[in-house]
Amino acid sequence: MTEEIQQSNSGQQLITNYFNQNPENSQDRQKISRKRKIEAELPKKKIMPKQKSDDESSNDNIQQALVNPPYCQTMYKYLKLSKDVFNEAGNQSKSLQQKNTEEGKQKTLGNDKIGYVKPKDSKCLVQVIQKQNEDDTNKLQQKFMEKEQVEKQLRQEKQQLENERQELIQQHNAFKKRTQEVFAEALKQVEELKREKMREYLERERYRLGEFISSRNNVRFVEEWQDGYEIKQVKQNLQKLENERNELEKQKNEIKDKSISKIQKDKQSKLLFELDLSNGDLDSNQRKLRIQFQMSILKKEEEELKLKLQKLEEEKQQLAYKTKRFMEEQSCRYYRAEPKWPLIASRYQTLGLLGKGGFSEVYKSFDLLEFRVCACKIHYLNPQWNENAKNNYIKHALRENDIHKRLKHINIVSLYDTQEIDQDSFCTVLEFCDGTDLNQHLKKYKLLAEKEAKLIIRQVLAALHYMSCSPTKIIHYDLKPQNILFHKGEVKITDFGLCKVLDYDTTRQELTSQGLGTYWYLPPECFLEQTNIQISTKVDVWSVGVILFEMVYGKKPFGDGMSQERIAQERVILNSYQVKFPQKPNVSQECRDFITKCLTYNMEARWNISEAYYCNYIQNLKTTN
Repeated sequence: MTEEIQQSNSGQQLITNYFNQNPENSQDRQKISRKRKIEAELPKKKIMPKQKSDDESSNDNIQQALVNPPYCQTMYKYLKLSKDVFNEAGNQSKSLQQKNTEEGKQKTLGNDKIGYVKPKDSKCLVQVIQKQNEDDTNKLQQKFMEKEQVEKQLRQEKQQLENERQELIQQHNAFKKRTQEVFAEALKQVEELKREKMREYLERERYRLGEFISSRNNVRFVEEWQDGYEIKQVKQNLQKLENERNELEKQKNEIKDKSISKIQKDKQSKLLFELDLSNGDLDSNQRKLRIQFQMSILKKEEEELKLKLQKLEEEKQQLAYKTKRFMEEQSCRYYRAEPKWPLIASRYQTLGLLGKGGFSEVYKSFDLLEFRVCACKIHYLNPQWNENAKNNYIKHALRENDIHKRLKHINIVSLYDTQEIDQDSFCTVLEFCDGTDLNQHLKKYKLLAEKEAKLIIRQVLAALHYMSCSPTKIIHYDLKPQNILFHKGEVKITDFGLCKVLDYDTTRQELTSQGLGTYWYLPPECFLEQTNIQISTKVDVWSVGVILFEMVYGKKPFGDGMSQERIAQERVILNSYQVKFPQKPNVSQECRDFITKCLTYNMEARWNISEAYYCNYIQNLKTTN
């Protein structure tokens, strides 16, 4: 055994010496290096006391290959490499081993640790490997077929689920559509009931408070308000009390005149005079006391009647407003449509008219997708307009929408959506405000407490400050009580139809729409009769001052009770160099100073929006009133 090992080592030493003598064969060295790495991975061969025959060794290798397939692959690579190496090494070692016999050579090569394998064993091992590969291939093909069957089944199930999903979507859409139709019909019925109650209310109250009647004024008819019987009766009672009071005043003056004449007539008889004077004084004093008592009673009755008349006047204002809106609703487009109150864009259910302008109507609506109340403003194109006028109106309306859509503030009415209705009309969907506007609020209460007025102005200034601090500064230009709405305790401004957008990094813009707007609330620079008039956000500051003055004093500071035509003809605003404050009601000096700063005639000296918003009077909520 020791001799065989020595022979094996000597064979290995011969191969090593050969490669050391021929260093140029780098490829041979690499092959030997790979062979040694593979040999290191293989389990070391145990030296058995008895050498097995070739058949037994082949059977052991085959059995080990069948038991351990990875070992089979490694053995195949190892045998192939060993065969190439030994073929080359054997040819080179023949000249070095001439003294060795053929038997020793075979023993040396047979017992070498390199692991020489006979060709017969290699063929068997290759057959086993091929058979194993065929089996693996068959298994893979079978698994691939199973995979295809599973994928086919999954595709069928997916298609079935998709069909079921589409069916459910169709059912859901049908159910949703039906629900929307039922809900919309219910909303219309509720609004129709409200409308019927309103009709009964107007019919009942028109006899008590009054109604609009048409009267002819030259060649045209105008609508005038005719008071009802209750207001007429109160006014008649007041007139009756006025007549009685005048009669008592007359009697009082007559008693006074008689007393003076009697004193002058009886100057000669002192005694008689004194006696008659005492009796006359007694009679006249009693009559005076009686007259004073009657006049005090008349005064109390007059005060009660005036309070009653004031209350009736407030009710009359509300009735006149509701009557006018009800009459406008009867003549609006969607009331006369067939069917009444149609659906806009298959989404917005119109319910009733909120207001009406020159070329637009605002409807209370309900969003059937978002399930919220909204306001739909319908813009109409006059069929008599030419194409140029229509394009200008559409361009102006779309510009207003683009500006409004960018504004996101709690004190600005939100713009939700824009929908085209037909070629002559389109709709803008706005946030619905459940309260009234400031104009109706002032008509009802005449004037407001200073604290309440300041809270309203503070929220208006917050919205204007947001607009002036945006990347593109915006001038509202049409700020007035009609465009200030109330909603759940908040104040919101709306109607950006006349707004101006200042260019980037500019504070002024040329006025190109002179003559538009509401004259009572515009500053003097908007009425200058010249070209290239420059305006800024201080236009809105002037409007804020006018609105605050109107809220605390109950009237406008300039042009109160005058028409816009008269204001323009008489140049009222242009000549309003200084604001004049009434004696009553009592308003704090801070409030008057704030109004004065806002209504400064010179635009350069007038406050800007930031100065007005951050002043102590607006930021400090405590007031004297």
